[in-house]
Amino acid sequence: MYTDLSAQSNIDNLYAVCEVAHTGVHGANRMASNSLLECIVFAKSCAKEINKHSVGNIFPTIDDLDASRVEPSKEKVVVTHLWHEVRRIMWNFVGIVRSDRRLKSAHHRRKQIHKEVNDYYQLYTITDDLIEIRNLVQTSKIIVESALSRKESRGLHVNQDYPKQLDKTHNSVIIKL
Repeated sequence: MYTDLSAQSNIDNLYAVCEVAHTGVHGANRMASNSLLECIVFAKSCAKEINKHSVGNIFPTIDDLDASRVEPSKEKVVVTHLWHEVRRIMWNFVGIVRSDRRLKSAHHRRKQIHKEVNDYYQLYTITDDLIEIRNLVQTSKIIVESALSRKESRGLHVNQDYPKQLDKTHNSVIIKL
């Protein structure tokens, strides 16, 4: 994925700054010294560009949702536990050194957690913590499914089942939620 001077990527409505951007301004975009300056400059440019095209908030807010069939949770520890579990799964199974077996295990457990979070949404009042775990689970889905679809080792991420880097780079894998 490449970005322009406004941080717009080659994918419509997707902006990227910092380590995920491929600007080439300061080499490998590592978060240190000159590239930190790059992050600040591109983030400001990105914000200006997004604000020019903003059409308001298109996502429902907590106030817009019908809370007539839900109640406050007495089990807040569940959300905290799921947050820690997703974090451990991503660290242990989807870290720098990967294997298809670990990625499949992460994918399977992540799907279970996704169901638990959706069930929680149906039963309890939506809170910031619940929104955060939902977003974390959705982000982990994209990362895990993208890693499973990649049949090579590239950059910092090594898949032990595919130790070689392909000669030609392929377009980024886009996973729909």
